[in-house]
Amino acid sequence: MVKLFGPALSLEASGKVGNSMVFSTWKGRAYLRKQTIPKNPNSDLQVAFRQMLTYLGNTWPLLPAAARSGYDNLAARDNISNYNAYIKYNQNRWENFFPPTIWYPAGETGSVATYVAGQPAATGGRSHVRIIHTIDGSKNNNIAIAIFRGATGFTPALANCRAINRANNFGVTYTWDDNKLQPGTYYYNTQLFTDSGLWGSPLGEISAVVT
Repeated sequence: MVKLFGPALSLEASGKVGNSMVFSTWKGRAYLRKQTIPKNPNSDLQVAFRQMLTYLGNTWPLLPAAARSGYDNLAARDNISNYNAYIKYNQNRWENFFPPTIWYPAGETGSVATYVAGQPAATGGRSHVRIIHTIDGSKNNNIAIAIFRGATGFTPALANCRAINRANNFGVTYTWDDNKLQPGTYYYNTQLFTDSGLWGSPLGEISAVVT
């Protein structure tokens, strides 16, 4: 049902018109849009973009002031906040399978960190796989690990990214659980990236058996 509001002789509406149109607002501006229902809210690409959005939201409060202010011009150009400029810029990069950056524009430089003992390990269990990895502390400008899942021999890509986890405390062992899995063998690969948006090389395939 559409609700109408008229403070100070203005007019604002919210709600649905039938099951086809939706009244809403953006940055104080009222607009009418077509109602959309996701065909598959858990598609591979949607999972990848949700993972990135969560990562970016969690990372923004940790950015140094210099990195935040670097989005001033982009925010002013699009009439949005620095936070939204950061999200928009990095989601656009992610759409083209470039990793996120804390700096604008992305320099795509730096030394990608390495793993202790070579690469992560995958351990299977009942309905889940646990990925375990420890970052070498000798390089300090990587910010995260991207975890991919696919068939054996697959190449890491946007559509098979299952998680993006911060890993900025070096020498600490991190874990990530891939849950609600059917019995079988699952294959994973991982990549680290720097704080200026430079990918490291895929570390190689690992696998685990789910019971």
